[in-house]
Parts: sequence; structure tokens; C-alpha cells
Amino acid sequence: VKNLLLPSLCSTNNIMWIGDARQTLYSFRGSSPQEFLNFRMAYPNVRVIDMNINYRSCSNIIDRVNVFANNWYRGELFSDTMAGIKDKGKIVRKTIARELLEAKYVVDTIEQMISEGTKEENIAIIYRLNENSSMVEMLLKERGIPYTIDNDASFFKIKEISTILCVL
Repeated sequence: VKNLLLPSLCSTNNIMWIGDARQTLYSFRGSSPQEFLNFRMAYPNVRVIDMNINYRSCSNIIDRVNVFANNWYRGELFSDTMAGIKDKGKIVRKTIARELLEAKYVVDTIEQMISEGTKEENIAIIYRLNENSSMVEMLLKERGIPYTIDNDASFFKIKEISTILCVL
């Protein structure tokens, strides 16, 4: 469906599409491996450059990602990711059903890290949706823990997206 706009926007077929088929496991956010397959069918002469080094994650985390992803995405859309950091990282799995309890767990963990000597500027919280930050932000304020929010912009405020919406 998304590919229907491309011919209208670029009649020369000189198109660069940047994406990561590995991220298609986030189907709950609208991602789909089918989009990559559709693109390859619509543009059969496409050149694919596989950027399969993850420079942010440790080797044991990437190893787990590869095992998980290979169960779901084998073949042309997936190749194993390599870790840019060879050290072993700490993996913690915690399932929390309520947003406030999740935020409390995150902020409690931050307080513990600070009490153990971690500098505040060395702590980051990464989340997929801006709305996930509201409870955490509230608790950080309550407890007097300083923070900043980077890239606090709506998807629809991104220059390229707002331009496309104006054209449409």
C-alpha cells in the first residue's frame, strides 16, 4: 500500500528506501516484511545494501536477537546481525502489566544505579512511543531526578512527513 505513492513522487524510479527488515518484528507498530517484498517486486533492479552490524548492543544480546529473528524471518529478508561490541551485556527480562508499575520499576532502578555510583548523565531510557515517557517523566520529577528528553517531536512534525502530508 505504501508503495503506491512512490511512482507519483518519483517517475524516474531513482528511489532510495532505507529500512531494516529486522525491525519488521514490530508488527504492532504497522511494520511488515511484506513491504520489503513488495518493494523488491515493484523495483526488481533494486540494489540491497545489508547494514547488519549493530554498534549499540553487546554480543550476547545480538546472539539472542538472531535466534529469535531466525525463528520468524528466514530467507531473503533476514541475515544474522553482528555485534559491534564484543563484550557481554546484562539482559534483564521483566514483564509488567501496568504502566505506572512499569514507570516505578524504571525510576526505582535509576535511583538504585545512582546510589551505586552511576553518574546521571550515563543513564538513558529508550522507548518506542513518546506516550510511554509520561509516567516515567512524572516520577522523575516527583523524586527530583534531573532528566532531558531528546527528540521530543511528534512523527507528524518531522519535516519530511509534514511535507508529504501537505502534498497529499
